[in-house]
Amino acid sequence: MASTLHRMINAFQSALHDLGKGSHPVLTERTCSMVHSVMSSRERRFHAENHILSMCDGTHGLTTLAVLFHDMVYAQVDKLIHPLLESYLHEFSFDEQYCVCLPAPSDKLARFAYSLFHVHEGLKLSSTFRQNELLSAIAASRILFQSGIFTDWELIFIIACIESTIPFRPHQEAPMDRLYTSLMELQPDHEAVLNCMHACIDISHRDVADFGSEDTAKFLEGTWDLILEGNPVLRNPLYSIRQYREALRKMRSFVSSLQPENIFPQFQNIPDKNTCDELQRNTARNLSHATTYLNLKSLDANVLCAVSEITGGDAPMILFIGSTPSLCTEHSNHVLYRLLTHHSNRTTFDLAHSPFALLFLTTLSEKTLENLIHASYQYEQSQIGPHEYLALLPSAALGTILDTLMGIVSTRQNELLQLKKTLLAV
Repeated sequence: MASTLHRMINAFQSALHDLGKGSHPVLTERTCSMVHSVMSSRERRFHAENHILSMCDGTHGLTTLAVLFHDMVYAQVDKLIHPLLESYLHEFSFDEQYCVCLPAPSDKLARFAYSLFHVHEGLKLSSTFRQNELLSAIAASRILFQSGIFTDWELIFIIACIESTIPFRPHQEAPMDRLYTSLMELQPDHEAVLNCMHACIDISHRDVADFGSEDTAKFLEGTWDLILEGNPVLRNPLYSIRQYREALRKMRSFVSSLQPENIFPQFQNIPDKNTCDELQRNTARNLSHATTYLNLKSLDANVLCAVSEITGGDAPMILFIGSTPSLCTEHSNHVLYRLLTHHSNRTTFDLAHSPFALLFLTTLSEKTLENLIHASYQYEQSQIGPHEYLALLPSAALGTILDTLMGIVSTRQNELLQLKKTLLAV
């Protein structure tokens, strides 16, 4: 199989061919090597080279180029601007929260970008909204401009496509209609602007395609990559129980905040209503399953956190989970059962299975699970203590969990036995 760099070069060369610009091997090699180096940073898990290459499948010309460049800047993960991009973004600087106060646009490309992104000098942008896309668009246009083979309109087209990848904007704000209006101010050719808008819809949908997938497991694989990307501490194999719990809490909060109607934008009935309705149904289902899934995973983490807190303090996750056998004696066709037992080779830091969550899912009523999840929230926020939290677990399940942990955590056997006697009066 071709390397990701070779695939990137092939995509770039195909885009130049689609545009009738001939062969530019030096430009292609230099540009793709730069983009690949930026995208293959070890800190990246989701916004990496495989993501953009998967998006390139079936694209052509300027759309392909926009895809290749659209995730180059990812300040909160790369820790500011990647060194290879500094010369293209020299006027931008960040504060300690990775926010940037926009300087006056220093060339026509920055002016194009400011216009399409609806930003202005002095505006402070955070890394969580517009900033990464804006800087990626400016860097992309400057990199391509210096080749001397692209027109202003082609660079505007690419900037617009990258703007369209700003995710999760409220549909009431009609972001695509606003982008269309801005494009019309820069390009009087209505047909050219419509072609650009079609490309914008295409690339924006490709960027979040997993949300609308019929395969929830595929969506969750991307979710795990985002968890690891946003929590670099988890790359250490000895990450602690509390660190794991906090990563799950942040992702659970993020997923539960998303609205299905804000994921896939629409412009002038593109895509059509039936397609939009199907995407929203799939997205709603995936978000619902993901929220419940993360809640169940959090139950594992919170039970372990409470037990560790009582028996000696926080500890490496692997110490408490080890090679825990399945505690579930029943099998289920429930979608969450399949998700909890699913394990992808791509998921290198997540537990291969969730024994306690599976035990709860297959032995407890829906109402009991609901109460336990609510109690987990209370425990995370220190509204209840670890003893009070564990006492809310059904006795049979708690006994099974403590017996299992006594067989794994040899360094805390006496403390675990004492905890069992205290909570279960045995």
